[in-house]
Amino acid sequence: GAGPLDDPLAIARSRFNQAVAARLRGKAKGGKSFVVCCYHMPCLFRTATDRQVMVVHASLYAQWARRLARAGSKGSNARPLPQVLLGDFNVVPGSPSYDLLTGKGLSAEHPEYPPVGPPGDRSSAAQWRPELDTPLASAYAEAGGEPAFTNNAWVGEGPAFRETLDYIFLSQGDFTVRGVRPVPGPEIVPESEFWPSAGQPSDHALIAADLEL
Repeated sequence: GAGPLDDPLAIARSRFNQAVAARLRGKAKGGKSFVVCCYHMPCLFRTATDRQVMVVHASLYAQWARRLARAGSKGSNARPLPQVLLGDFNVVPGSPSYDLLTGKGLSAEHPEYPPVGPPGDRSSAAQWRPELDTPLASAYAEAGGEPAFTNNAWVGEGPAFRETLDYIFLSQGDFTVRGVRPVPGPEIVPESEFWPSAGQPSDHALIAADLEL
């Protein structure tokens, strides 16, 4: 059987990444409540096991946010509060984790679908599945498309590592995206420039969205 070094569930449990959340309410009279969460995902990508771990963390983060949203709503049958999930997800558009979060789904036969408990095991851990009852929408995708990259890091040799890793995910149907902060792309940032730099204080670009609830 799989040992702790090649068991994606054991590896996922061993990580100490922590998410934070707040329930907010609009200042105006009768302002609506919503949940905002932020998480810095692990950075694992080299093997299929690594990517299974990322699927575990992405799905657990979204499931946790959904539970908070349900807990904050009034009445057992009330609709969950709207959710905003922010973070450095360390996954790229089109990856299994991204597709899972945005509703494209992840087949149980996919090589990066993490192992789950056998059908006869009724424990809560064995019954867990990397699934979402309601998919999320990316604010940037809703506004026209994900940035060319949000991370522009020096990795020790060769060109910069440039990928989109940071997102603002929204519970679908709850928000209207009025605009997003532009992220500098390859037409502005030369290949020879790495972040942080004199004009960019982090290896990640600042992202932001103007949302209407």
